Amino acid sequence: MKKNIFNILSLGALLMVMTALTSCSDEKDIVVIEDNLPIKTNVLYMVGDATPAGWNIDAPTELQRTSTYVFTYTGHLNTGELKCPLSTGDWGCTYIMPVENGCIINSGGVADPAFNVVPGGNPDNKWRVEEEGDYTLTFDLQRWTLTAVKK
Repeated sequence: MKKNIFNILSLGALLMVMTALTSCSDEKDIVVIEDNLPIKTNVLYMVGDATPAGWNIDAPTELQRTSTYVFTYTGHLNTGELKCPLSTGDWGCTYIMPVENGCIINSGGVADPAFNVVPGGNPDNKWRVEEEGDYTLTFDLQRWTLTAVKK
């Protein structure tokens, strides 16, 4: 009896594998995505000597989520550097960082609005705030852009 059940189960498994293999052989259109996909996250933080929290990775400055893919910070920034971790408590986490290190933020806005997602934080690119003051920073995680407006 056990042998018959085993044979039936083996035959069923073999039929499922053969069906899967034949259905995979059909030609399919390949879709190539050339643009960056939206970054899905519920939180975004800032760390750096330009931010209110400084370099405290355990309690960085949290940005406000204003829509599905947009995060905003409105407040004071010091002169100095900043980068944006997607989590707290670990310097080896994933970050949003400028494409080029030292990308300038000042009263003229941000020198290059594009940013990258950097797993592990390497290379360690940071934005450089040149002029202390009140700013609104807007990170669009769908378009992978940062805008900066000095008040």
